[in-house]
Amino acid sequence: MRIAIISNSYLPQLGGLEIAVSHIAGSLAKCSHKVTVITPSHSFGYTRETDPRNFEVHRLPFFTPRLVTVAGKKKLLSSVYRSIIFPMAAPVSFIKLLEILKHARPDVVNLHYVGDIAPYCLLACRRLNLKCIVSLHGNDIEGFHVRSAFSRLLTRTTLSRADRVFTNSRDLLDQALVIEPSIKDKSRVMRNGIDLVEFRNHRPFKHSKPYLLNIANFIQKKGQDILIGAFARLCETVPDIDLLLVGDGPTRTACVELAVCLGVYERIRFMGKLERERIPSIVAGCKVFALSSRKEPFGIVLLEAMAMSRPIVATRVGGIPEIIEHERNGILVDPDDVEQFANAISLLLQRPDWANDMGNRAYQDVTERFDWSVIIQDYIEEYAAMLGG
Repeated sequence: MRIAIISNSYLPQLGGLEIAVSHIAGSLAKCSHKVTVITPSHSFGYTRETDPRNFEVHRLPFFTPRLVTVAGKKKLLSSVYRSIIFPMAAPVSFIKLLEILKHARPDVVNLHYVGDIAPYCLLACRRLNLKCIVSLHGNDIEGFHVRSAFSRLLTRTTLSRADRVFTNSRDLLDQALVIEPSIKDKSRVMRNGIDLVEFRNHRPFKHSKPYLLNIANFIQKKGQDILIGAFARLCETVPDIDLLLVGDGPTRTACVELAVCLGVYERIRFMGKLERERIPSIVAGCKVFALSSRKEPFGIVLLEAMAMSRPIVATRVGGIPEIIEHERNGILVDPDDVEQFANAISLLLQRPDWANDMGNRAYQDVTERFDWSVIIQDYIEEYAAMLGG
């Protein structure tokens, strides 16, 4: 088959969306399907590159007329500028998108994430009579009811006009059904996965003490403040352990200040963003992997911890309970509950044999259920079914 993947963002940007789309494209290409990736550029120009996995990546500017008023002056000015140039830039980008799709001749178009690129994708598919699947990733649905009227209209229109709708968890599908009930009979859960090859034969990261690990962007919904509070309680009874926090973002400064206030700053290492290649090693070395999210549509980072057989403590939110089964392959706690989080970590540290058994069951689960080589077959079957076999 020929598949065009249109993503709201792509590598080298690093996040759950970008990693998932990269693996989907690479896995499809590995299965000898013709893949074309189209994504927004970070400039006003058009570029084309060839991925080492034998597919093309096209980057071109996509704008929608909207004002961002809650992300600071810089974002506001940028959104004003984008809105001003929209009448001139949009037709050029749309024509270029049509040109790319005509050349690629896809059997199916898979749009990942409902964002600025969505209206271009819908119009192009209608113009060229192409089948369109919309894959939701979480942030494109969360906070729907507090968004602008234009954003809500765009989301509903994209969902209703899609030929199929995929979500990465049942929880996210339930949210989408509330927004647009008409998608019930054309939607299904297509979970994200992991390339297990990336997580083999890595030496554990060397740190001066045993350590707990969290990997997440520093934003309010990731809840690092809860983890720091739990760690402060843990330090009262477990003196010989550190906490490593990997990531960056707007709440990092507040988290540093909280660590200082609680007297645990010297035992927390704020590592910032790390190269993708360093992640398996640092995961392999941790005693417990902790994810303290207040919201989490899926949680690819949990699969990475499972791939390294690490015991996990995570919050009972979003799609996490669809990955972690309480006290079988990890421990689930309530969000925003510092005491529960501290007690769960303490329990795993006190019972290392039980923690190791959990880690082994987590590894078994990720190999059986979340390996991209398995999941991509579901994508291929869905694409084929939509095309009539």
